[in-house]
Amino acid sequence: GEDLVKTEVDTDLFTSWKDGKMILRRESFPNLMKRLERWFNVRIDYSPDDFEGLWYSGTIEMETLTEVMEMVSTAAPIQFTFNSKTRVIKIVPQKK
Repeated sequence: GEDLVKTEVDTDLFTSWKDGKMILRRESFPNLMKRLERWFNVRIDYSPDDFEGLWYSGTIEMETLTEVMEMVSTAAPIQFTFNSKTRVIKIVPQKK
């Protein structure tokens, strides 16, 4: 017989998208970008090396893409541009 192992899964993380919410719990920058790409159906161009060691926690709810990017840029020194024709966001570290 196979043993069943019960693991505690934080169902909030998995069901929240149904309520139009994205919950972030120490999400790395690349993970966050992947999730945003799927969420907003865009492509995000950036160099992972520029954003190592960045983590995000929080809840994104009903924000527009621009609002989310503003949020991301308050947490990290980034600049971003969005091309609405190609639906590509380009992110670069902010020049010091």
